[in-house]
Amino acid sequence: MKPLVFAVGTLTSGIAHELNNPLNNISITLEALMEDFAGYTDEQKLRMLDEAYVQVERASGTVRNLLDFTRKEHPVFVSTPVRKIVEPAVRLVQNEMILAEIPEEEEHKQYFVMER
Repeated sequence: MKPLVFAVGTLTSGIAHELNNPLNNISITLEALMEDFAGYTDEQKLRMLDEAYVQVERASGTVRNLLDFTRKEHPVFVSTPVRKIVEPAVRLVQNEMILAEIPEEEEHKQYFVMER
């Protein structure tokens, strides 16, 4: 019985970690907005709110994956545009740079600006 309890504990820990990371990112972003709302430009506020939304989607994705895991249906694999995977990662890096007050270097801006 001990290996089963250990496995369930490991699984639970992983799930908690996967949910806590986006929740922590949302918390940090919203805390920064609340502390200095007037100090951010409208563009910065929108980027930060967008990042919070991305993190909500990330947590929702974790929950969806857990629910999918319990279904008896077979998964269907579909082609996914690379942009759909890369854009959230870029937004996360941008938000972390803002929160850490790291200036964007002019020559790197081309990699961070995403078109919608």
